[in-house]
Amino acid sequence: MVVILIILTTVIFIGNHKHKENETFGKLVPNKYDNEKIVSDISSDFKTNNISIFDTTYEQLIKIMGKPMNVTCIQDENVITNYGYFSILSYEGVEFIINSDDGFNLANGIVVEIDIVNSNVSTTRGITINDTKEKVKNTYSVEEFYPLGNKNEYPINPIRIKSFIRGKSEIKIDEYDEYCYIQSKDKPIALIFLFKDNIVKRIMLRHLTAG
Repeated sequence: MVVILIILTTVIFIGNHKHKENETFGKLVPNKYDNEKIVSDISSDFKTNNISIFDTTYEQLIKIMGKPMNVTCIQDENVITNYGYFSILSYEGVEFIINSDDGFNLANGIVVEIDIVNSNVSTTRGITINDTKEKVKNTYSVEEFYPLGNKNEYPINPIRIKSFIRGKSEIKIDEYDEYCYIQSKDKPIALIFLFKDNIVKRIMLRHLTAG
């Protein structure tokens, strides 16, 4: 089984990106949850081999990954009106969300989110789906784990985890019971691990202040 390594790059929002600033979409709570154990300054934790959110174009992605198994356009009027046009490109083990300022024209699109959905894909430190909570804790020196529900007092707004970009195809958080995350030292970029019964069930790579 070939393992594909997918991690995030520290990036800056593109000036013409259609995301609007809205505090309801996943800002971290300042100072309240500061913890050096969940902050990483190891750049490789947020980089991948030529795949970066808000940096890698659709054409570059296709050159690296090949043709996707499936493409799903997010046909949600609220998402389109407020944030733009998004499509989900599905591969074995990983999904890339593409944003385009030209309708659903993928040729002009850019990668804005990455979701690891099965064990064909891992992080650079070797964490993948079905690994244990204990392994994540030991590998990333994570000390804080948070219950996953609809409350907003935790570091990451549940709307951010559901992925408002997906619109009606949002992630169903009731399929998971806990999460932890590793944040970049300099930017609000994170790897988010979702658990069910102490087992990793999804790994998401996001810009936490998108929205």
